[in-house]
Amino acid sequence: MPDFKPLTHKDHADLYWSPPQTADFASKQHIVPVVLEEVPRLMHEMPLVFVRSEAGYRLVAVMSLEPGENWFVSRDGKWRGGYLPAQLKAHPFHLARVSGQERRVLCVAREALEDKGGEPFFDVEGNLSSAVKEKHDFLTRLEKSRAKTERAVQSLADANVLVPWKLQGLYKVDEAALNSLDEKRFLGLRQALPLVYGHLYSLSRVEVLNRMQSRRQDEQKQTEELRQVLGWDE
Repeated sequence: MPDFKPLTHKDHADLYWSPPQTADFASKQHIVPVVLEEVPRLMHEMPLVFVRSEAGYRLVAVMSLEPGENWFVSRDGKWRGGYLPAQLKAHPFHLARVSGQERRVLCVAREALEDKGGEPFFDVEGNLSSAVKEKHDFLTRLEKSRAKTERAVQSLADANVLVPWKLQGLYKVDEAALNSLDEKRFLGLRQALPLVYGHLYSLSRVEVLNRMQSRRQDEQKQTEELRQVLGWDE
């Protein structure tokens, strides 16, 4: 994960940033938080499951079955999917909770900081530049969607229908447990049902990940064979 630091005029007024030209920044990220509005797009591409933390459960998209790898990022940094999750689209910016702050604070990845060139973080009056403000507004809308998503996910947790998935620390909806709920509890999940159905459909996308893993292994094998033929190891 990138190392994010709160964006302040004091620390960043004389620095710059450039929009990422590749998806390399996500090459070691195997899951990414997503929101309800993204489910219709993502459920056709990758598994959508739940991760548990001290704060509760969150909806995430799975981009690899191996932690520390992202099979949706090619070796030359290209994104292999048809849809880039919003959290990744916002890079190198992120809204995060900072000690002593009631609201989430706009942060920037340290790796994106530049001494010259690129886009300025602030205008001559000390306000966020138009490009940065656009990112901030995008992330603000995303956080509102995330709050709605978290409420839906929490309702599933409260109904005790989440069970461990195939990767450690990740969870899925237990269809048997869902179907065994009494009518009142089931109707209480009405707002979460579109998420449930999208999630259950997306689990079949594990096959996509398996194909990506096989493709990556083939690429590694071809690279090693080429290395031996050309004597790169010598």
